[in-house]
Amino acid sequence: MGNSVWKQYLWKAAFQLTKMQNQRSCLLILILLSVTLGFILHSQMSQNFLEDEYFVDAVKCPACYGTSACQRFRRKEYQLHSYSQFRMFDLVNTKNVHHGAHMEVQSVVFKKLASDEELRQFDDDICIQANQRRGCDVSVAIFKSDLVDIIYSHMLEHNHVSDMSDLVRCPSQRLLDRIYDMYKERQSDGFLSRHNKIQLITTIAINPEPLVLQIFPQSDGWPFPRYLGACGRFIVEEKIDTPLYKFLEASWATRLSIALQVLQIAEKFTDNDLGYALYPTDITLENLAVTDKEEVMFIDAENILVVDREQIRKDAAEGWDIKTEAIPDGCPAEQYCLAFSPQDLCTRYFTDHNYYAFIHGLFGKQNSNYPYGLLHSIPHDVPDGEKLQRLLEECINPSKPLGRFDAFPQLLKLVEKLNRYYQGGRPNQRKEFK
Repeated sequence: MGNSVWKQYLWKAAFQLTKMQNQRSCLLILILLSVTLGFILHSQMSQNFLEDEYFVDAVKCPACYGTSACQRFRRKEYQLHSYSQFRMFDLVNTKNVHHGAHMEVQSVVFKKLASDEELRQFDDDICIQANQRRGCDVSVAIFKSDLVDIIYSHMLEHNHVSDMSDLVRCPSQRLLDRIYDMYKERQSDGFLSRHNKIQLITTIAINPEPLVLQIFPQSDGWPFPRYLGACGRFIVEEKIDTPLYKFLEASWATRLSIALQVLQIAEKFTDNDLGYALYPTDITLENLAVTDKEEVMFIDAENILVVDREQIRKDAAEGWDIKTEAIPDGCPAEQYCLAFSPQDLCTRYFTDHNYYAFIHGLFGKQNSNYPYGLLHSIPHDVPDGEKLQRLLEECINPSKPLGRFDAFPQLLKLVEKLNRYYQGGRPNQRKEFK
């Protein structure tokens, strides 16, 4: 019996010793993991990846967007911020959008303008066109690809850009000249070199957003972020502070002010002094943002079809001046859907595409992510509140043919009056609505 107790004691002692050793081993492993993780995080936070020509894909130039910001990258004028400093987050950053700052003062956004898979597909296509294997050196292969014709021309021509993107879906020579002349990624003397031309055509093919920002600049009153340059397959844009959807619960006066700007953008995109119509083909609350001065900006300019209205008037093809309306055929019930005919947009001088697209996408109730629009919950004491609601509905679902052409100007005028009423403190202004 005593021998049994002694064995049991030894067994317990051995178990406790093993347990202590396991605990020490686990603690040691945790310490090692913590130190390793801390080292990795410190290493990545202290490293400026923008200096790495492989990270920004500068090694693929001229099959890239430009090089105007490369020296500033190398001088560490630009830095990645927040989660963009850590490469592990690249696995979930499918849109390839990074946040940072210039000289720690101006907030900026770095965009690769496409997913990694889309960029790989572009590179593979270049290699195949050059009769080389996938994974070839695209910086060399692109000079043997279908994009090379532009380097033998002193201008951008229709055959260079055929059906590449919405920007050039129906280009006039006037539009192509504007793109060519206002392209910023050129030599210091203003000359467009062979490499610059390849960069231009590459940008059109992958994502024309930076070109939209350049030919319709914020400095001329266009509601786009400022274009700040490019290095490899990274472009740099001014960062606009707050997505529009974050204002859905703002005060009525604030939402009214923002709504007025949205309607004014829809009107400017449709009719402006330049004679170009800008028709966004994807309008959501995520595609617009608001600055700290509460100015609305269009922050995703990839899917904008640009039409030369002056060319339409000049050509005067049959039916050019017949009004055409947006009819959401094929859209699932109770869901946001923007149906349109590129042919109609390219050939008709008068179209209500923007009136429908902006109001349906930003004021309507069909958006599943945000089931109420920018002007939801109209206060009961709003002057002409019923008229406001009726005009919004008329712009989404017209009660008569071509009804938006009548309803939109009325809606814009009413929102302008309401904005003056609320921004002015409402003293004795109700007479405006009588």
